[in-house]
Amino acid sequence: MLTQIPVLDPGECERVSDNVWDLRSQWIPRAQRPASFFTLGLASYQDLSGPTEHVPTRNYYLEAPFFNNLILDRFGWLLRRVKSALEAFLNMTTRFDSRLALPGFHIFDYLAIPRTDVASIHFDLQYQLIDWTDYAPQPDFASPISFTLPIKLPEGGGGLNEWDLTYQEMSRAIHRDLAGFLTCRSKTFYPYSVGMLAIHSGHHLHQIAGVANVQPGDQRITLQGHGLRMGAETVLYW
Repeated sequence: MLTQIPVLDPGECERVSDNVWDLRSQWIPRAQRPASFFTLGLASYQDLSGPTEHVPTRNYYLEAPFFNNLILDRFGWLLRRVKSALEAFLNMTTRFDSRLALPGFHIFDYLAIPRTDVASIHFDLQYQLIDWTDYAPQPDFASPISFTLPIKLPEGGGGLNEWDLTYQEMSRAIHRDLAGFLTCRSKTFYPYSVGMLAIHSGHHLHQIAGVANVQPGDQRITLQGHGLRMGAETVLYW
């Protein structure tokens, strides 16, 4: 199930896109050079999961302050807007944590935009890579959220595929054969709209949906983040 909330108008999306491009020198390549998939900001699922061949390794905890300051300087107003929208949706206070990476950007150039449904099919389990030892209260890992704010989409649009299979159900299964589950579970496509904050449980199986109509020069820029409840508030991070 996906909830979408209006956060930015088209002019504001253009402003964010321009600022992302102004910071081109700070994009982190996430594929072998010449890369066409990048992030602006650190991402726990990338930077705490171990090295990838031919892709530079980043130090999540050491480098988070630098990228967080960079993002706050250019996009502080945007993060505050997203934070307010999430607080209204969750009906609780949210906060960022200086030890964790702030929500940041996925950037797909023309060549990296998936044309078919070939992107990773996954649950959002990046929180399992983070050291929560010193946090009190401890996070509630049973009910996370993930969110995407499309800033720029290809000519043919974009969206999310989601299956009616949860991480909890998969974990309880005796035979954890994902391919077998997929043959008997329904898939729903949720189209994205620029400026609309898309919120879902990272514990429903999902993937970036393919886009058949991709034109030269198209880009896919989205703000990405996650949330975990800690007591009476939710911590937002990437």
